[in-house]
Amino acid sequence: MLKWGPLQAFDSTIILGVLCILIMGMELIMQPDQLTKIWRWPSLFVFLILMLSVLSLSYTSSYAYCYKKILQFVLTVAAFYYPQSVLKSEDHPLLVNYIKGFLLIAVATLLFFYISFGFTFLPLIILATDGTTSIPNYLVLSAFLVIALLYLINKNSIFDIILKLLAAFLLFQLGGRGPIIILVAILFLDYMLLNFRMKRLIVFIAGLLLTISVIFFLDLDLSNNRSLNRFQRLNSGNDKSLNERIRLINASFNIIEDNTWLGTGIGSYGQEAKGIDFKAYPHNLFLEVASEIGFTGLLLTILFLISVIWSTLKYFYTRKHLFVKYKGAVYVSFFLFLENLKSNSFFENKLLFGTIGILLLLSQASNTEEKLLNVDHEKK
Repeated sequence: MLKWGPLQAFDSTIILGVLCILIMGMELIMQPDQLTKIWRWPSLFVFLILMLSVLSLSYTSSYAYCYKKILQFVLTVAAFYYPQSVLKSEDHPLLVNYIKGFLLIAVATLLFFYISFGFTFLPLIILATDGTTSIPNYLVLSAFLVIALLYLINKNSIFDIILKLLAAFLLFQLGGRGPIIILVAILFLDYMLLNFRMKRLIVFIAGLLLTISVIFFLDLDLSNNRSLNRFQRLNSGNDKSLNERIRLINASFNIIEDNTWLGTGIGSYGQEAKGIDFKAYPHNLFLEVASEIGFTGLLLTILFLISVIWSTLKYFYTRKHLFVKYKGAVYVSFFLFLENLKSNSFFENKLLFGTIGILLLLSQASNTEEKLLNVDHEKK
């Protein structure tokens, strides 16, 4: 949210979303053949989910927030189509370089605040303001760090390794439990499923020793580490964040039981679960969809996710070289999906839908690349 002086606060993503839609419209007018490339099963299901969400405005229990949420969902759908209609597969290396630049700036900025304000980052990024002007919290920053790390998973120069280690160190200091757990799980699976190599094990051990050396050099008191404290609270039974999420999950089941097939309408979760018409979600995409647009919307969502997985992995499953080349995007999509199972709104997660759009773009490129390889092979 942005606010200047007496002006009313507004969401900056609306401006970016409108620009995104205008650019897509111009691209489709200039290259109408692009429309045939994006009209596939995932597009059909996401379009039906959008239409059902619009229809739910006629019966939603939300009287104000529903319009903001449907607008955000329209922009989310735009983020899904943008890569497929505007970008080309050749742009993927450029995208990775942009992400590397972002990570450089992010690490430099967070290190500055780490040195200036201490390990908790509390003075800047955790405390909210009066509600009209928002700043990124620790969970948002943690997610961005993980996304950057996963996109750069194939970058293994000395500088890249040092950069990624610094990013991992800052991630550990921020205290986002979910991003840390998911990142470790993805890296472990990547390490175990792909070819095991002694060189990678040596690099991992060297990175671990370097991280420990940095901790000792900075004389850090890990007993006060935010991440460790938040993990320890899980065993105490006194974790407010976890207890609130359990309460919302139980509330979701009650909402779904009373409104099984069509739900209570888009944007209505805050009104139904907390009695306040504002942004709220049960920290689970399936429960959120089932609560707001019912089992009908949930079925469409599951079909959408299945169609995306089928459309992408059917190319990568038997083409290991392509999977290795584009696995950063695959892992980011998987990470964002898991994040939605614990923290975020499905209807407003433009990063998830944008990454899915990139995956569909790359799967098209994979198919084209395979045809070119077959043509070359036949010529030989």
